[in-house]
Amino acid sequence: MTRHERADIRPVEEDGAALARYLGVSRETAGRLMRHVDLLRRWNARINLVAPASLAHVWERHVLDSLQLLDHLDPAAVPAGLDLGSGAGFPGLVLAIAAGIPMTLVEADRRKAAFLATVI
Repeated sequence: MTRHERADIRPVEEDGAALARYLGVSRETAGRLMRHVDLLRRWNARINLVAPASLAHVWERHVLDSLQLLDHLDPAAVPAGLDLGSGAGFPGLVLAIAAGIPMTLVEADRRKAAFLATVI
């Protein structure tokens, strides 16, 4: 089982310390991911960042899916990343938060770009 395998994260998604242990990240990183998800939930009704049906499972469908990429790359060997069509920040923003990879997020929709700027 990889550290980012899809699982039911709902029991720990509101507890920063438990979420940090679950994801294998620092409390600070878990807090930043929680802020991203919180802002996503607030903004989604206005600008449709992710499908409404997937919002209830945002941790499993989007955050954990993004984190799975870390099982296949060495963040120390990645000088920077580029996420084209960043939308809600998956996977680029999650990788930047979780692994400290400098990331350029490119989004043509100004509303989605405003969301990304708010999260950052």
